[in-house]
Amino acid sequence: MSNPNNPCIFCKIDKKNIIFENDYAYASYDSYPVSKFHSLIIPKRHISDFFELKDTDEFLEWLEDQPSSIADGVLKNSTDSKWAIRVLDLYKSDKGLVKKQSRRSKKSAEAAEFIATKDKVVAEGKNERIWTVSEISRLKPHEFDKYEKEIDKASREGRITNQ
Repeated sequence: MSNPNNPCIFCKIDKKNIIFENDYAYASYDSYPVSKFHSLIIPKRHISDFFELKDTDEFLEWLEDQPSSIADGVLKNSTDSKWAIRVLDLYKSDKGLVKKQSRRSKKSAEAAEFIATKDKVVAEGKNERIWTVSEISRLKPHEFDKYEKEIDKASREGRITNQ
């Protein structure tokens, strides 16, 4: 029997129908809305093998060895897909079926190349911070958000060094 979802129906969506998109998902208005502005948020990550995998003996044996909080994510869960996906991810990780992905995004790497933070004082007596590229690269996202305006100003004023 052929699978009507292969290739994935959500991968074939017309780009003009996308109302929002990032690295992980996109949103589009539902073709059959139940209310005004009803939209779908579709993850870009495919879990196409879940229905085949969850019925295999190997997976069921692995599930028996897990705490109930993990096993219930598949066996007793009919509403929380994120929980089921996490269980599947854990299984794949335990069995070595997953390629490790870099946690650093392209934007993060570009920001890191551009910015860094260390407390230094400008000799002209302005008492403003001089940033280094390496310091900015070590900023966590919430730290970068906190200092972003200051870093932009430092960039315009030439207070970012490559040290």
